[in-house]
Formats: sequence, structure tokens, C-alpha cells
Amino acid sequence: GYANNRKIDKKEVPMFRDIPCNKDIYYANTLIKLNNFDYKEGNILGAIILKWVRNNKIMFKNEKTGLFNKDTSVIDLTMNPVFDNELEDKLFKMMYEASKDGYLETKEFERWSSKNYSEFLSLFKRIENDNITNLKSSGMIYQRTSKEECKCKNVMNDKIYNDSVELYGLKKYLLEFSSMNTKE
Repeated sequence: GYANNRKIDKKEVPMFRDIPCNKDIYYANTLIKLNNFDYKEGNILGAIILKWVRNNKIMFKNEKTGLFNKDTSVIDLTMNPVFDNELEDKLFKMMYEASKDGYLETKEFERWSSKNYSEFLSLFKRIENDNITNLKSSGMIYQRTSKEECKCKNVMNDKIYNDSVELYGLKKYLLEFSSMNTKE
């Protein structure tokens, strides 16, 4: 919870056009979890993959496969990237193992993750837990001093509150922007 039992009123949050959270996808993912902003454990996977594409660590390619030469998209993992983040390195190794040849197809990753479900899911739990631990060690999340301060045992500071408001504001902006063509 937040100090003084504040809550984020989603209806009152102004739209926000810039990228919040200092462009840290892991911090943003943690705020989504802490604030219950439609959190799904696998959401960070898409953000990580987009980050890798932007940083030229992987690429998407179209290949013709099957009897009917159907165009399918594969992820090219053959660029031998180096990762600063241990968890990203582990995720990349999982994806490479699933691909067998360095070109990951959708079905390959589905099969691999269904066989290695607990290993795959534990990676996302670890990302989440590491970030919460970092917020606690930096003092951004601390234990309440009294129930008047916060109903919850752990209190998030004003920086987390403001970053969370901006993050939800960005979501509002993107939802509004995506429905722009239906408006007069």
C-alpha cells in the first residue's frame, strides 16, 4: 500500500505520453504487479523480446514452411548476443534450447515450455522477486510504523506512487490512441 492509505484512482489518472519508470522494463513490470494493473506473469517476455530486437540481439525473419509454403515468422537467435542481465541470458538459453537450430518457431517454444513449465515460470517469479527485493533494499518499500500510516504491512514511497500513476497514464494514453479511428 501507499502512505496515508492513498490509492490510485484509475479514472482520475491523467494520460501520460512519455515512457515512465526511467525506461526500466523490469521496474515497470514490478509496478504493474504491485498495483494490480492487469498483471500477467508472461507480460515481461514480450517486453524483453522487443528490447532484444531494438538492441540487435535477435531478429524476426519470415520463412516459408510446410507443404503449402506458408509464410511463418521465426526468431533468429544466431547472432551470439551477450547479456548484462543474468536472467535475460538464462531466458535466451531456454529459447535457444527450444529452437535446436537457432531459429525459434512458435510451435517449438510452445512444446519446450509445456515440457519445462516450472523452469520457465520460475524465471519470471525470480525477475519479480529480485525487483521487489531491490526496491526494499533501496528503501522505496519499507515496513509501516503504524496502521494509521498504511493498512498494509509494506509501504511504497512517493516515487513508486508517482511512477505508478505515470505508468497507468501511459496505458490510458495508448488505449485512447488505439481507438482514435473510431472517434469523430
